Amino acid sequence: MRVQRIGAPGRYRNKPRPIIVEMATFLDKLTLLRFGKDLLRTRGVAIVSELTRRQIKTLNDLREQGHEAYYKNG
Repeated sequence: MRVQRIGAPGRYRNKPRPIIVEMATFLDKLTLLRFGKDLLRTRGVAIVSELTRRQIKTLNDLREQGHEAYYKNG
Protein backbone atom coordinates (compact mmCIF):
# COMPACT_ATOMS: atom_id res chain seq x y z
CA MET A 1 0.00 0.00 0.00
CA ARG A 2 1.25 3.48 -0.84
CA VAL A 3 -0.25 6.64 0.66
CA GLN A 4 0.41 10.18 -0.55
CA ARG A 5 -1.02 13.44 0.78
CA ILE A 6 -1.91 15.95 -1.95
CA GLY A 7 -2.24 19.71 -2.03
CA ALA A 8 -0.16 22.36 -0.36
CA PRO A 9 -0.41 22.77 3.42
CA GLY A 10 -2.90 25.53 4.22
CA ARG A 11 -4.70 25.24 0.89
CA TYR A 12 -7.68 23.48 2.43
CA ARG A 13 -7.98 25.92 5.35
CA ASN A 14 -9.44 24.05 8.33
CA LYS A 15 -9.96 20.75 6.50
CA PRO A 16 -7.41 17.95 6.36
CA ARG A 17 -5.65 17.53 3.02
CA PRO A 18 -6.85 14.70 0.76
CA ILE A 19 -4.73 11.58 0.37
CA ILE A 20 -4.28 9.12 -2.47
CA VAL A 21 -4.00 5.46 -1.49
CA GLU A 22 -2.55 2.97 -3.95
CA MET A 23 -3.39 -0.62 -3.04
CA ALA A 24 -1.09 -3.58 -3.64
CA THR A 25 -3.92 -5.70 -5.05
CA PHE A 26 -7.33 -5.11 -6.55
CA LEU A 27 -8.83 -7.30 -3.82
CA ASP A 28 -7.48 -4.88 -1.19
CA LYS A 29 -9.18 -2.01 -3.02
CA LEU A 30 -12.51 -3.86 -3.18
CA THR A 31 -12.32 -4.72 0.51
CA LEU A 32 -11.69 -1.10 1.44
CA LEU A 33 -14.47 0.18 -0.81
CA ARG A 34 -16.99 -2.40 0.45
CA PHE A 35 -16.33 -2.35 4.17
CA GLY A 36 -14.34 0.79 4.85
CA LYS A 37 -16.79 3.26 3.33
CA ASP A 38 -19.49 2.81 5.95
CA LEU A 39 -17.03 2.49 8.81
CA LEU A 40 -15.13 5.67 7.94
CA ARG A 41 -18.19 7.69 6.91
CA THR A 42 -19.21 7.88 10.57
CA ARG A 43 -15.89 9.64 11.21
CA GLY A 44 -16.33 12.18 8.42
CA VAL A 45 -13.99 10.43 5.98
CA ALA A 46 -15.06 9.86 2.37
CA ILE A 47 -13.62 7.13 0.14
CA VAL A 48 -14.05 7.50 -3.60
CA SER A 49 -12.50 6.04 -6.74
CA GLU A 50 -10.67 8.51 -8.95
CA LEU A 51 -12.41 8.78 -12.31
CA THR A 52 -11.58 10.91 -15.32
CA ARG A 53 -13.98 13.66 -16.38
CA ARG A 54 -14.97 11.53 -19.36
CA GLN A 55 -15.80 8.55 -17.12
CA ILE A 56 -17.85 10.76 -14.78
CA LYS A 57 -19.76 12.25 -17.72
CA THR A 58 -20.47 8.79 -19.15
CA LEU A 59 -21.75 7.54 -15.78
CA ASN A 60 -23.96 10.59 -15.26
CA ASP A 61 -25.40 10.37 -18.79
CA LEU A 62 -26.27 6.70 -18.36
CA ARG A 63 -27.83 7.27 -14.93
CA GLU A 64 -29.95 10.14 -16.29
CA GLN A 65 -31.23 7.73 -18.95
CA GLY A 66 -32.37 5.40 -16.17
CA HIS A 67 -29.55 2.86 -16.43
CA GLU A 68 -27.67 1.43 -13.48
CA ALA A 69 -24.07 2.40 -14.23
CA TYR A 70 -20.73 1.76 -12.55
CA TYR A 71 -17.10 1.23 -13.51
CA LYS A 72 -15.45 -2.13 -13.07
CA ASN A 73 -11.68 -2.28 -12.52
CA GLY A 74 -11.56 1.49 -12.45
